Amino acid sequence: MRLIILTILIAVPILLSAQKTYTEEEINTICDSILIESETLYRFEKTAWIANDMAYEDTDIRNEYRAYIVYERNDSTFCVFLNEDKTCIATYAFFKNFDKTALADKTNRDLSTEENTLFEIREKILNQIIEEEYEVTFYENYDPNLILLPYENGYKFYIISGTSLNNIIPFGNDYIYFTDNEGNIEQWRKFHSKLIPAETKDDKGREIVSFIHSHLKTEPFITATDICTFRIYAELYDLNEFMVYSTALSKYFKYDMSKNTITVSDK
Repeated sequence: MRLIILTILIAVPILLSAQKTYTEEEINTICDSILIESETLYRFEKTAWIANDMAYEDTDIRNEYRAYIVYERNDSTFCVFLNEDKTCIATYAFFKNFDKTALADKTNRDLSTEENTLFEIREKILNQIIEEEYEVTFYENYDPNLILLPYENGYKFYIISGTSLNNIIPFGNDYIYFTDNEGNIEQWRKFHSKLIPAETKDDKGREIVSFIHSHLKTEPFITATDICTFRIYAELYDLNEFMVYSTALSKYFKYDMSKNTITVSDK
């Protein structure tokens, strides 16, 4: 027997939600942009997951690599593994639908100019987060996964939570940092106040089919990080949907993975 469980997450204030009311058209437009962003986050995170599994299975790469970077070109996403000398020791690439490996290259080489820039920008952002004490919380058995996305004004640097624990979807404890083209942090926000693991089975071992969590009025919409996290883990547990209740809008946002859609309703 499967059942639905209610999991409550609380969101913290964000920089981009000062508006108090939205028209239906505005809500739909915002949801469309959230879906686009979540799709990009998913491609980057999925690439990192698969590539890390492949690298771990290769003893030579596993023993040597110290970092990796992910980036996108045309219809493929690339994951490049680096050793301690910042030399590329393996490159994996995947088509956007992940139906097959487009490239698996173990050639040792120098980083390209673009790859080196991405690596340096990522390290610069991380150093600022550590040295300037931006709020990041770490939890035992949960790892911070890093996603760097170039955009028109510079870079967006996401931190989302991951876990190797079974039967857990790690919603929350997610962050975004906006930087200029040199990687200097200009704005940042934390989407949820903490990590709240959503269990995929109840205490009697019954499987859960859906989740719902609520946001404070300062976070009125479902987030791209919510959707990315759900998609990554839902694939492991045969799940298809979850919901967010917006206390700001008194509306429910339902994400359907099979359709990759967000629907909005009053109940």
